[in-house]
Amino acid sequence: MCDGSAKAAAIIGSVPEGLGLPSPSAILYDPGAINAPTTAGAYTASFYWGGATASVSFTLTAPHTHAWAAAWSSDATYHWHACTGAGATADCLNEAGAAKATHTYGDAGDARFTCTVCESVDETRQAAAALADAKTSAASTVNGVNANDYINDDQATVTSAKTTALAAINAATTEAEVTTALNTFNTAISGCTTQAAQAAAVLAAAKTNAANTVNAVNAADYITDDQATVTSAKTTALAAIEAATTEDEVAAALNAFNTAIAGCTTQAAADLAAAKTDAASTVNGVNASDFITDDQATVTSAKTTALAAIEAATTEAEVTTALNTFNIAIAGCTTQAAQAAAALADAKTSAANTVNGVNANDYVADDQATVTSAKTTALAAIEAATTEDEVAAALNAFNTAIAGCTTQAAALAAAQTNAANTVNVVNANNYVAADQETVTNAKATALAAIEAATTEDEVAAALNAFNTAISGCTTKASQAAANLSAAKRNAKATVNGVNAADYVAADQETVTNAKTTALKAIDAATTRAAVTEALNAFNSAVSGCTTQAAADASAAVSGDVAPVGVTVEETMATVTDAGIDEALAATEADAVTVDASALKTEITEVVIPSAVLTKVAEAVADENNSADGLEIKLTEGTIRLNAEAVAAIKEQAGGRDLHVSLNRIQAEKLNQAQQDAIKDMEALAMYEASILVDGQRVEISGGSKVTAAVKVELAEGQSESGVRVFSVNEAGDRTEVPVTWENGEAKFSVDSFSKYIVTCDAAQ
Repeated sequence: MCDGSAKAAAIIGSVPEGLGLPSPSAILYDPGAINAPTTAGAYTASFYWGGATASVSFTLTAPHTHAWAAAWSSDATYHWHACTGAGATADCLNEAGAAKATHTYGDAGDARFTCTVCESVDETRQAAAALADAKTSAASTVNGVNANDYINDDQATVTSAKTTALAAINAATTEAEVTTALNTFNTAISGCTTQAAQAAAVLAAAKTNAANTVNAVNAADYITDDQATVTSAKTTALAAIEAATTEDEVAAALNAFNTAIAGCTTQAAADLAAAKTDAASTVNGVNASDFITDDQATVTSAKTTALAAIEAATTEAEVTTALNTFNIAIAGCTTQAAQAAAALADAKTSAANTVNGVNANDYVADDQATVTSAKTTALAAIEAATTEDEVAAALNAFNTAIAGCTTQAAALAAAQTNAANTVNVVNANNYVAADQETVTNAKATALAAIEAATTEDEVAAALNAFNTAISGCTTKASQAAANLSAAKRNAKATVNGVNAADYVAADQETVTNAKTTALKAIDAATTRAAVTEALNAFNSAVSGCTTQAAADASAAVSGDVAPVGVTVEETMATVTDAGIDEALAATEADAVTVDASALKTEITEVVIPSAVLTKVAEAVADENNSADGLEIKLTEGTIRLNAEAVAAIKEQAGGRDLHVSLNRIQAEKLNQAQQDAIKDMEALAMYEASILVDGQRVEISGGSKVTAAVKVELAEGQSESGVRVFSVNEAGDRTEVPVTWENGEAKFSVDSFSKYIVTCDAAQ
């Protein structure tokens, strides 16, 4: 083997002693006459021994070096990196790291049939995966069909088809079989009807039938005055039918259409009525007494028969037939008019002149056709008259026919009169004071425009302008009604705000009955005074009842030194005389204390009656009494007044009750200016403190001192030293108030009452 390095050559053998032969003198190699070959190839080595030469041939081969291919080689079971070095054999795979390895597969996607190492694909595995995927997809498709979505008659078919399909899909061994199973399923349910499809079909049929019914009505078949109404009703109905989503909506649209055109008259009906009137007029124009005695009975009978036939006629043709039959029946009868032919001619001429003297264009548009028709009928009747009486009758019939017609001049005058009456019936004094001038001016303008109008349209425009001008004005009656409604609403809210459950058991029935009586009286009230009377009666009825809170507070409320009795109503506690004298006599007390903080209910306001306030002021001013002020404890904190403040407030009260309140409030209670003033603050709490007499704030001045102490809960990481208090007035002016911390409360002095914001600096 040749590895590229020189090899030492050795001659094995020995020269017998005594022969006198020399040792080998040199070794030469061919090809190249080199001393020692180092590369692979065929060589001849020549040994020179004395004068003799010996040669031997040999071959040097290079050792095998492994060169592993980067690409994978694989078969159905294994993968490996093949050796590409010269002289590579199958034994190379026995080298460490080069041996064959079994393919590895995953559980999802292509990894189910693609080796995760060498990426060779197993077609058998691939086919199995494709079959599984096809089964899953087909089963999902089948299961996605819900038999309950089909009509009752088809639900069993769908359920059976699903069962059969799922079984066939599960049993399938090829994708083609899966496809066949799915196609068979689709074919099986293709004739089934979903409930939605059935409903849609029923709705579509209902829409089609309704639309056909509406479209079958032709506006042109109605009289001119009603054609626009019919056209509009059709448009509205067809739109409603098209938009309908239920059969009921379709039916409602059709009913609305029928109602809309119920009052419309077809031209055929109008023509029939006119034909009947004309025909009856013609028949009645024939007077039996105008005929000779022998024919009078015939004429009378023919008239009776004709009038009955005309009344019963349902078409103009039947009216014409009845009239023709009548004329035939009396055609052979003889009138007495023959002897007065000259007088008849004069009568006809005079009557025709009278009729022709009437011009249809002088009448309003709605009556012009009537006048024209009456003229035509009258002239025909006059022409056909055979007696003077008939001429007179024709003229009378004409006058009767146009008696209800209105000339344009008369229509304008009537319109002006009606419009003026409509305007004049409006009394400015019936409106609220703020609107009376507007109503008066509108009336004057409207009456002038009506008087100046030359057409009915101008009259209508003047009246519309008047109505528009006063449309925004309020009548005293409507305002009174609105005030009565508001009074009722407020009174009912007051009554309903009283909860019988808040009263002691003995009074709950009384309160319940009083509420029922009051609400009925309020509903029946027709004046605000009656509402007030009902509310007063309710308050009187419950005034003697005791709330549970008041009952709970019947005992004295504990203070720091001496107890003071109170009564409680919702969140307001009122000081009573109970215990007040003892509290004022407590010479060791440093303040007269009203402690409402221990009550079971939240107290935000304490009322000190004027008599009690007087006693407190006298006690505080008494040098023999150590009390130097008034302290009021509420649920959210304490307000304390020094002796000067008590005296000043007592004087301002002037014999009226004092209301002291302290409320925790939310940001919504602040006006916009105040909210803007604190928007950069993170408030721990917000309070509103006030001392009121008859709803008016009392003034704090001179040596008066008022101290407020409010409860504040500090968050984790906040300390008492960081607590700060700011007052914010109505204008949004923010002022920091000096504060101290005492017993979990932020304590600060105030010189006016407003809203207070408590914050805490985290840095401190």
